[in-house]
Amino acid sequence: MADTSSTGGSQSMKRPVIYDVTRLATRFSRPAPNGIDRVDLGYARHFLSAERQATGALLNGSASPRAISNGTAGRIVTSIADHWRETDTADVDPVFKDLASKLGLTSGGLIAGGQPNRPTNAQRARKSIYALAGSTQLFGTRGLFPGRSLIKTAPENAIYLNTSQFPLWLDWYFRWLDKRPDVKAMFFIHDLLPLDYPEFFPPAEEPRHRARMEVLSRRADAVIVASDATKDRLNRYFHDTQRSAPSIHVVPLPVDDAFKTRTSPLNTKASKPYFVVIGTIEPRKNHLLLLHIWRDLVEKLGEATPRLVIVGARGWEHENVSDLLERCDRLQGHVLEARGLSTPGLVEIISNSNAVLMPTLAEGFGLPVVEALACGVHVIASKIAVFETEQRLNLTLIDPLDGPGWREAILAHATGASIGSQAKALPEKRSVDSWMLHCEHIEKVIVRM
Repeated sequence: MADTSSTGGSQSMKRPVIYDVTRLATRFSRPAPNGIDRVDLGYARHFLSAERQATGALLNGSASPRAISNGTAGRIVTSIADHWRETDTADVDPVFKDLASKLGLTSGGLIAGGQPNRPTNAQRARKSIYALAGSTQLFGTRGLFPGRSLIKTAPENAIYLNTSQFPLWLDWYFRWLDKRPDVKAMFFIHDLLPLDYPEFFPPAEEPRHRARMEVLSRRADAVIVASDATKDRLNRYFHDTQRSAPSIHVVPLPVDDAFKTRTSPLNTKASKPYFVVIGTIEPRKNHLLLLHIWRDLVEKLGEATPRLVIVGARGWEHENVSDLLERCDRLQGHVLEARGLSTPGLVEIISNSNAVLMPTLAEGFGLPVVEALACGVHVIASKIAVFETEQRLNLTLIDPLDGPGWREAILAHATGASIGSQAKALPEKRSVDSWMLHCEHIEKVIVRM
């Protein structure tokens, strides 16, 4: 449930919003969204919609972000969603088709997939950028260049909304707010993990995140977080640094409607059971645990070993994981990577899996867990504070360092049939807010700012 104890007011009272699209505008080089990207996209779609009509903000090479028209900002969002295939069906996603073929996913006896002719990331990025350039007013005060001064043109008593933490570490980016004290700033903070677990991140990330917190303490009038754990940690930060905390509101993240409406047909199943782990390959996600378990399973079960599908790009400090993926002969054919999988493709892969695995060592929220539960798929996740509040029948929690426990749970769910063929036996899907309901909670906060 959203923490709305300090919110209220009529939802019909809508203050003008300035939505920052800078991070989304930089994501054309990525073939698919990560978790923060999907959150940013969800907010952007709501606040830049025809109903809400927010003004856009974009850093375009000038000394500060510039105001761009709602139509121009909306076209950026539409173009990046098209580039990520967010509005397509899974069967036109070449990454999904390739993966479905390897998994032997069938529906009505037909193998989904075949070998696709996959365009490169650069080719997809160029196509989307050309589409954006051809349909957007690039030049002029309402276009991308030069845009308009936010100091001069920001609507009176507006809310500046930044949900991506980008580029929150640069104080100069937000100095325009000093000259517009009527404009209040709201930020979404995903977590403080780089401060608590610097060993899991690139060396530059800890000082960068400290800089984010410094700017937040100076600039934020309100903060949105997705979990009580993040709120408690953020309050602890303000207490430890002897700073006054802005108002902090817990509004759990929603999931895309595709995760809630997808129902696996009973005649859809893979050629053998498989499990899915979702997330960028990085030390915190604990992929290494699963790969050692899978190597052991292959030694004992041989061809009867279920498959493991890793959905996510290779991030940072992943050398140990990459060595196993590339050089361990036992894992070949049993562990599959899917980089650049679209959201529709992800829904299909999750829905037909035996379970989603998340052995992460630390999380601020853990969106893949909520997405899988919304699909009605069993989740085996780490026994950490952010997941312990779920208390779901189809959620198994295990210490992320308990290798034998994970192995036992995986074997217990490797029944040889997909979740799709067991759909009647599944517990109910997790009830979760839509983006519309989620943003209505945010609107209540905005009314009171």
